[in-house]
Amino acid sequence: MISYRLRILLLLSLGALVYFLLDSGALKRSVEFTPRVYGNIEGARITPTHVFFDSINNIEIVSDFSNNRFIYRNLSSDNNPDAWQQSEMASLRRPHAVTYHPTYKKYLAVDTANHQIIDFDSMSSVDENLQRYTELGGYELGKRPHDIAYNPVDDYVYVVLSHGVVRFRPSNSGMEEVTFVSKDTITHEIRKQSSNSKFAIGYMRAITVVDGVLYLINSTQGNIVRMEDFSDPDSWSAYINKHQSMKYVEAGSFEKDGLILNDIEYFNGYWYASNYYSSSENNYLGS
Repeated sequence: MISYRLRILLLLSLGALVYFLLDSGALKRSVEFTPRVYGNIEGARITPTHVFFDSINNIEIVSDFSNNRFIYRNLSSDNNPDAWQQSEMASLRRPHAVTYHPTYKKYLAVDTANHQIIDFDSMSSVDENLQRYTELGGYELGKRPHDIAYNPVDDYVYVVLSHGVVRFRPSNSGMEEVTFVSKDTITHEIRKQSSNSKFAIGYMRAITVVDGVLYLINSTQGNIVRMEDFSDPDSWSAYINKHQSMKYVEAGSFEKDGLILNDIEYFNGYWYASNYYSSSENNYLGS
């Protein structure tokens, strides 16, 4: 069993998200995602599903899934609204997340509604520059890949799929060393280790890497699976949410459903989580 100190950062709606880049425990940057902060960016209300800080190329990238694009700016822009630019990849459909592989020297993203992974050289790339993958090493990606993360400790990329998690190492000759772990396998191993016959990984919304350790986020039940070694089930464990009914639910009240986790992150000794909820007089606002 994993013991976490979880603090809740609120996603007040899918259209307005406040995110924070933290520096030595103090808030360094906060931006509300509404059209007015973007200056030269046009389009409907921003719907962010992911923010990625690319420290190698000094770029901040937001996945704006409802407008089928990424928006990005230089990390030294000091909140200048006119610094934002938007991607020119016209074929994107509901992209949920992006990462960068420093060895491969390319970006990799989940093009969620197109049911594929894409890679590209820069945020200014166009459709003709994209490499597209609907299967990796014989494993079909299936529908709606949701999150992607790079692990600097093992140099692998991890992707959350509807039916499991796939790990691979990108190279110029293709995606190599592909390994797939199914949801059924994850569920079986955690049930065995926790003696909790009701546990199920269910809908996996996100994946996070902290100090080389992988964390899978189950949003429907508020559970988190920790994988110290992706290839060794004996190294897996789970934080199991004890404050909900163990039923698969849409977002609702905390008293009925418990946490509806979107993601977790670790910074400066604390765990932070985003909790999605819908309109209800019993919503848990967290602290």
